[in-house]
Amino acid sequence: MFNLIKMAWRNTWRNWRRTLIATIAIVLSLILLIFFEAFMDGFEQTVYGNSVKLYGGNVMVHAPGYREKASRLPMLPLEDTDAILAAIRSQPNVLAASRRIITGGLVSNRESSQAVSITAIEPEIEAPVSLAAENITAGRFLTSEDGDSIVIGQALATELNVTVGDRVSLLGRRKDDTMRQRTMTIVGIFDLGLGQAEKSMLYMNLPTA
Repeated sequence: MFNLIKMAWRNTWRNWRRTLIATIAIVLSLILLIFFEAFMDGFEQTVYGNSVKLYGGNVMVHAPGYREKASRLPMLPLEDTDAILAAIRSQPNVLAASRRIITGGLVSNRESSQAVSITAIEPEIEAPVSLAAENITAGRFLTSEDGDSIVIGQALATELNVTVGDRVSLLGRRKDDTMRQRTMTIVGIFDLGLGQAEKSMLYMNLPTA
């Protein structure tokens, strides 16, 4: 064994240029591999974190039967939400917990119309952790005092050719599956750089919803 090691050592330095090139190639390969692994891990964490902020949180609680009809965004009220929220907020690792209403609808004006997911939130709770609130580029985010007010994405604003202060017609579905139309004022526009998400999402105040 000692003789093999001795021979290998001599062969390594017999052509020191070859050894140096091979060593540099190995070191660079390891550096690139570590960088790529770190980049992919960071990318996955960013995508996951943004999805959590955008679509409602790490944990979502729905009424029984919601999962079977989830693709239709059914209006199924959750019973005893106060007790559920109290139980969730009592957990030491919970950052925030709030109520939401999510349903499908149609927003339109004279320029165009677009199918959207209508998300009703409690702004005072969600604003500190909301991805939309972090990326408001025009106007402001919702407040608890807002009534007929909405916040939309930049892609939707471009589609409808609207800006802050403009009014649009919002058509949504009620619990009995009938439709209800209401005129809403745009108070804020967010820009996430995600065209499809911005084009299909709309936020409003929970009491108004």
